[in-house]
Amino acid sequence: ESKSVAGAAKTSSVPASAELIKKIATAGKVTVLSSAMSADGKQVVTGCGDGSVRVWDAATAKPVMELRGSVAAAKKMAELDWVIAAQTLEQAFQKGEITRIEAQDKALDILLGKAKEAIVAMNKVLPEKQKAVSPTTEAKTTAQKTVDEVAAKIKALPGGKPDAALEKELKAAQEKLITAKMTEVSALAAVSATQSNVKDAEDDLKRITDSKAVNAKAVAAANAAIAAAKTVQDKATADLAAAKLALTKTTAKPIAVSFSADALRVASMFDDGSLRVWGTATGTPIEESTGSAAAITTITSSPDGSFVATKAVTQSAGSSPRWVLERKIDQKELFADRVNAVRFSPDGKTLATGGGELSRSGDIIFFDVATGKAIKTWKEKHADTVLC
Repeated sequence: ESKSVAGAAKTSSVPASAELIKKIATAGKVTVLSSAMSADGKQVVTGCGDGSVRVWDAATAKPVMELRGSVAAAKKMAELDWVIAAQTLEQAFQKGEITRIEAQDKALDILLGKAKEAIVAMNKVLPEKQKAVSPTTEAKTTAQKTVDEVAAKIKALPGGKPDAALEKELKAAQEKLITAKMTEVSALAAVSATQSNVKDAEDDLKRITDSKAVNAKAVAAANAAIAAAKTVQDKATADLAAAKLALTKTTAKPIAVSFSADALRVASMFDDGSLRVWGTATGTPIEESTGSAAAITTITSSPDGSFVATKAVTQSAGSSPRWVLERKIDQKELFADRVNAVRFSPDGKTLATGGGELSRSGDIIFFDVATGKAIKTWKEKHADTVLC
C-alpha cells in the first residue's frame, strides 16, 4: 500500500468487457494486454502489445489517442520542436533581410546608373566649356589693352584733359572691358560648375558602390545564417524523428492501465516496474516513477487519490523507489500464497485483497486502511486463486 508523491495515480481499474476488447483489438489491429473503462463508460484505455497505451471511444471502438513516452522524452521532443520553430523563424527573418537588401540594391542600381550617366555627360561637355574660356580671356585682354591705349592718349594731351571724342572712346572701351570680364567669369563659372558636378557624381558613385559592397556582405552573412539555421533545424528534425521512432520501439509492456476518476489522466504500469501518467487533453506525459520489475497487474486508488495499491508476486505490497511508503499490511499469516488483486472501497476506508493458491483455493480479505488490520476474511471460498 503506497502513497503517490505527486498524486499521479488517482485511478480506477474497472476492466472493459471481453466483447468490447475483442472489438477494439480487431478494429485497431492491436494486442490488448490490459484495459480499463472511464467512470462515465464513454472511453476505454488499453495497454497494447506494441508498448503503447491507447484511448478508445467505447461506443464505436474507434481510437481517440495513442499515449507513448516518458516525461523526459516529451520534454526532449518539446525542446526539439522549439529548436525547429526557432530556426524556421531565423531563416524567415534572414530571408526577409535578403529581400529588403535586394530591393535596396535595385534602387541603388538605378542611382548608380544615373551617376555614371551624369559623369559621362559632364565629362563630355567639360572640354568644350574649358575651350570656351580662352576666347573670353583673350577678349578681356584685348579690351583691357584698348582701355589702356585710350587712357594713354588722354594722358598725353596738354593738361591731361580729353576732348569729347576721346572721352566717348574711353567710355566705350571700358564698357567693352566690363562685358569681356563678365563673359570670362561666366565661362570660368561654367567650367567650375561642370567640374563640381563631376566631383559630386563621382562621390555619389563611390557612396553607392560602398553601399552595395556593404549590402553584399550583409546578404552573404544572411545566407550564412540561413545555412547555419538550416543545419541546426535539420539536426533537430532528425533527432525528433529518431525520438518519435524510439517511442514505437519500447520493450516495456503496459500490463495495467486506468483512468483517473475525472478521466483527465491515464495511468499505466509497465512490466519493467515503471509507472507513467498522461493528460488526456493533450496526450502529454505529466508524471512518472520507476521501480523494479514485478508482475503488477492492477492499479487502483482511493476516491481522494491519495492511496495506490499494486499487486505483485510477493506476499506484501511494497513501494517503488519514487513513492513514499504509507504503511505495510504485512500479515503474511493471513495470505495462503500470493496477493493477486486489490481494490479500495468507494469511501477509501477499506481495502479488499484477493489471492490464494493456484488451482487449490481462493481467499478474499478486507482490511481497515487506517489501522491495517483485517476486518473480514473469506477463506477457501473459491476453487482457484482470486485474480480480480
